[in-house]
Amino acid sequence: MKRRHAAAVALVLAAACTSASALAGETHPLVQLTVDPCADVAAADVRRIAAIELGALLVPEGVAPAPDTTRVFVACVQGLIELRVDDPITGKSLQRQIDVREAAKPTRARLVALAAAELVYTSWTELATNPTPEVAPAGARPPVEVVQNMRDQVRRKIPVKLSPAQPLRVLGIVSRRSFLSQGGVLWGGGLRVADDPFQLVGWSADAVIEHGSVAATIGEVNIDTATLGGSLVLHREVSVLSMRAGLGLRFGVARMMGKPYSSQLAEGKSVVAPWGWPLGVLALSITPIRPLVLEVQGEAGYVVLPLGGQVGGVQEITLQGAWAGVQLGIGMFL
Repeated sequence: MKRRHAAAVALVLAAACTSASALAGETHPLVQLTVDPCADVAAADVRRIAAIELGALLVPEGVAPAPDTTRVFVACVQGLIELRVDDPITGKSLQRQIDVREAAKPTRARLVALAAAELVYTSWTELATNPTPEVAPAGARPPVEVVQNMRDQVRRKIPVKLSPAQPLRVLGIVSRRSFLSQGGVLWGGGLRVADDPFQLVGWSADAVIEHGSVAATIGEVNIDTATLGGSLVLHREVSVLSMRAGLGLRFGVARMMGKPYSSQLAEGKSVVAPWGWPLGVLALSITPIRPLVLEVQGEAGYVVLPLGGQVGGVQEITLQGAWAGVQLGIGMFL
C-alpha cells in the first residue's frame, strides 16, 4: 500500500511539473476562467471547450494569473448566466447575459463556453483591426509576443472578416531606374495607390512618368516613358513598420528622340513604341504619425519589350535586359 501511495504521489507531482512547464513554455494566450457554482453547469466542460475555441492555455484553478492574463468570469443573476471579460491587453471590460434555461442540461456547458469565447474574441479583435490605437489603454504595455499571440488567434478564427491592419494608402512617389546593359538612367515621379486587405496579401498600383538621356557617338538620345505598374505582395506589420515583397508587371509607352551635337552631322528623329517587363518588389513603410506614411520601394526586373534607336543606320541605343530601380514615397492613409 505504501508503494502504491508513493507512486500515486509521484504521478501527481509529475503531472503538476508538466503542467507548470507547459504553462511557462506555451506560446498560446493565457486565460483565467472562473465558473461560479451558481451557474449550474459542468465547470470542467466549460473550461475544456473554451480553451479549444480560444486556442488559449487556461491558468490552473487556484494559481494567481500573470498581469497580462485575460480573465473570464461566469456567474449568474436572476436566473440568467452572466459573463464578464476583463482584458488587460486592450484595457477592456465586457459583460453579457445569456439565457440557457431552455437548453438541455448536458448542452449548457457548451453554450456557456461558446458565449464566453465570443466575448473574449470581441475584445481581442481590436488587436488585429486597430493594433496602434491613438489613445492607448492605461497601465503597462504587455510584451510584444503576448499581443502577437492573441492577434494570431483572432486572425485564425476570422481571417477574412477582419478589417485590414492598415487601410488604403495614397502616395506621391519619386523614382530612379537604371538599365544595367546600356547604363541609361531614368528619373521621374507619379502616384501610387496600395492596400493590404488580407492577413498576408496586399496589392499596389502606380502610374509613373520618367525621363532620361543616353549618350551616343554623335549626340545624345532623350527618353520619355509613361507606364502603369501593378503587383501582388506579401506583407507583415511590426509596430509602425510594414514590410512587403512580391511580383508584378509594368507596361506602357516610351519615346526616344535623337539630339545630335550638330545638325550637320545627323538629323534627330523620334520613335514611339510599347514598353514593358515583369518585376519584383521589396518595400518598407513607416507610419511615424497617423495618417502620414513614408515608403521606400525597390524594384528589379527584365525588359521583355526592349526599346532601341539607330544612329547612322546602326542600332546603337537599346534599353533592354536587366534593370533596377528605387522609389521614395510620401502620402497618407485614407
